[in-house]
Amino acid sequence: MRRTLALGFVVLFGLSSTLAAQTSAQQGAGPPPPNPGRQGRAAPRNQGPPPAANPMQAEQQVQRFWNTHVLEQSQRFLGLSDQQYPNFFLKMQALQGVRDRHMVDRRRLIRELSALTGPERTETVAEATLVTKTRELDDLETQSTRQEQDAIAAIDATLTPFQRARFRVFQEQMERRKMDLIAQALGAPAPPPVQRPNRGGGGGGK
Repeated sequence: MRRTLALGFVVLFGLSSTLAAQTSAQQGAGPPPPNPGRQGRAAPRNQGPPPAANPMQAEQQVQRFWNTHVLEQSQRFLGLSDQQYPNFFLKMQALQGVRDRHMVDRRRLIRELSALTGPERTETVAEATLVTKTRELDDLETQSTRQEQDAIAAIDATLTPFQRARFRVFQEQMERRKMDLIAQALGAPAPPPVQRPNRGGGGGGK
């Protein structure tokens, strides 16, 4: 338990400090002047999350900090106009919410299955219980995939065809960057990026 807690804080402070340093370097002499088209909507500058009470809270704080970083990087990478950005910002937040909830719920169900099937368990678990719990996990995956497809389709509706293609590249690059930063914080080689299933969705558009 203590090793897991330490790992959570290493990732928490390593990722936040690295991103903060990079953001400061990118800003140069100072922050850019406020953009009237984004006032009241832009992602807030995050100087790093405060310490968390347990590993799960630490991980969730890291994810929130990372989500803010992604939102900050999106306008330049995708070439979003001031008119596009507010709507994109809201849709992207919705996608991040879908993914974050999926991560939390999935890990909860995996923990429950682990407790039901672990070698330390002395009581026999009814097969009906295992079937129900396994189906709950499978249903979560199906529902989350559908919700993510819908969220991406909503984002696509705010983008041009070129920007939609860039958005796929953006997601892959940000996922790789996150893995690199975590590996850097832990002093280990970066793992290969997680291969997401194709959830492009249709989506309206221009």
